[in-house]
Amino acid sequence: SLAAQALANFGVCGPATFNVRNGTYQEQVTLGSIPGSSAQNPVVFQSESGNAANAIWTFASSSDAANFTLHLQGAQWVTLKNLSLEASDNTYGRVLLLSGEASNNAFENNRIRGPLITYYSGNRQVLIYAGDPVLKENNTWKNNLLENSAYGFYFEGGYNLPYKNFRLENNRLSNFQAGGIYANYIQGIAILNNTLSTTSINTGKEGIHLSSFTGAGQISGNRIYGLNEGKGIYLYEVNASDTLPFLVANNFIHIGGQSTSFGIYSSYGNHQHFLYNSVNLTNTSGNSAAFYLYYGSNKRLQNNILSNKGGGLALQINASGTTVRSRYNDLYAIGSALASWNASSATLSDWQQQTMLDSFSISQDPLFVADTSFHVVQITLNGAALPDTRVATDIEGDPRNTSQPDIGADEFNPPSLDAGLIAVAPGAFPFAPGSQEVWAVLKNFGVDPITRITLQWMVNDTLQ
Repeated sequence: SLAAQALANFGVCGPATFNVRNGTYQEQVTLGSIPGSSAQNPVVFQSESGNAANAIWTFASSSDAANFTLHLQGAQWVTLKNLSLEASDNTYGRVLLLSGEASNNAFENNRIRGPLITYYSGNRQVLIYAGDPVLKENNTWKNNLLENSAYGFYFEGGYNLPYKNFRLENNRLSNFQAGGIYANYIQGIAILNNTLSTTSINTGKEGIHLSSFTGAGQISGNRIYGLNEGKGIYLYEVNASDTLPFLVANNFIHIGGQSTSFGIYSSYGNHQHFLYNSVNLTNTSGNSAAFYLYYGSNKRLQNNILSNKGGGLALQINASGTTVRSRYNDLYAIGSALASWNASSATLSDWQQQTMLDSFSISQDPLFVADTSFHVVQITLNGAALPDTRVATDIEGDPRNTSQPDIGADEFNPPSLDAGLIAVAPGAFPFAPGSQEVWAVLKNFGVDPITRITLQWMVNDTLQ
């Protein structure tokens, strides 16, 4: 707090760095506009040891009016790095509050934590919050750990003064009760390579929510899993342009549970391109869909895995006025219908004939190695996508094949020889006395033909 007072009173005439010594500091700080701060004269607060666990800044707020540990009230060109920032009150759980023209600030390698809660009250328990209709721009969060909250990030700009050019990159968000990232009235955003996971049993959660958006932006390389029903990525009125479409690429989403859920949900908006995403829905609701599209124009679906193993649809389009181009995807569902555009299609061939969509698409189980893993072993995905120079790498940063990339978020090289057991048919039950035929179904997961294979089995614990 003394540093904040000195900065407010005297400002800076050059770069200023405050090294925070090891310890736990229980105080609430408001940092206002700093005279002299600029790109050339940034103000940096950092752990002296370089380890966020050693310098802990915590506070227990007790009211809505002062719900924060650190308040950047119009502060600009401030960097916080390698610090632990915490809120300890269960009801008033905001850690970082941005208000006024708080812009050009950076938050790197911090641990930002709230108390472990099982309920939430609106946006009171939000780790990083900005909600006043005043222009804020060019704020970045990179390599931070966010734990325990209703929401990790919550940005609510104004209709006439949207926030601009926010960047969220390589952050890890865990144990959120309502949503990971919420952004409304934003103009320009990049949400890149973040990991969002939760063990909360609350339903209706959203991994990433973006609404009332205009301008260039992208949601790419994110891993969203552990949702117990809800939406992985939700876009509402996201509007871009033909020359700079909004890009959603290389994301992996898994959702379980039982209530209606959607891996990717796009409602209204225009010029949205969905490329190389992998959605694995194991949610058991028959009303769920790996991808749900509602109205809008100039939307493109290409090179995506849209898998629904819970009984719902792979792809659902629910508006006659929608203009969409969909191709080179893997649409897979185990229910009675594969996809729907006002009427259900049982098979990929039916879907193609009824909608004239998804030429060059396939319908194969992608064979995710685990529900929460983007790795697949389905050989037919290999080399089956259409190259797009905007997505030169996959979700892990591995280069895409420039001429024959793979469908889905992960670019992979199948082994040359790889046989696997996918089913066993033991015959009719109950078994009659004597010998019975047992059928084993093998699949070649490799790229080369298999001409010989040795099978072994056990009877009464004896290897045959």
